[in-house]
Amino acid sequence: MIYSICNCKTRFASLPELPLIYSRIQRQIFAADASVVDLAKQASHFYRQGRHLLELNFDEKRQVAMTLLQTYQQRFRSIMDASFHLILLSDHHHHESMKQQTGKFERQEKILLMLGQAAFRDYDRLVNNETKQMLPPKIQGMTTDLTNVLNGGMNRKRKR
Repeated sequence: MIYSICNCKTRFASLPELPLIYSRIQRQIFAADASVVDLAKQASHFYRQGRHLLELNFDEKRQVAMTLLQTYQQRFRSIMDASFHLILLSDHHHHESMKQQTGKFERQEKILLMLGQAAFRDYDRLVNNETKQMLPPKIQGMTTDLTNVLNGGMNRKRKR
């Protein structure tokens, strides 16, 4: 309904109010240092919701788009670092470290983390001559790890 109202040719309405995570103050926080923001708590679907917002016509559309891009760019390095370092840890510490490292990651970032881990594992197998070729990451093989990580943040009760 919002999409049809905001995108009609007569443009008689605009987006009433942006979600709080995309407000001017939050955009300034993201511009300063997006890696310290806990997107898992504040907006677990930050990128997905932002993509949907960008389909609408509203005054601050360009600023929201730049915020999404800059946030991703600033957080990408920490995601890739986390995926590499979590591979190097032993199994006992693996689960606890993964929870701690991925605690601030948004849902899409956790999926990216798992894909990065699979790529590093394949590269390690290739370097150690355990395989002759690198294959694209298999999503089916990662489902148990991925669901454990994603459900870890979803099963927490909300504090009031």
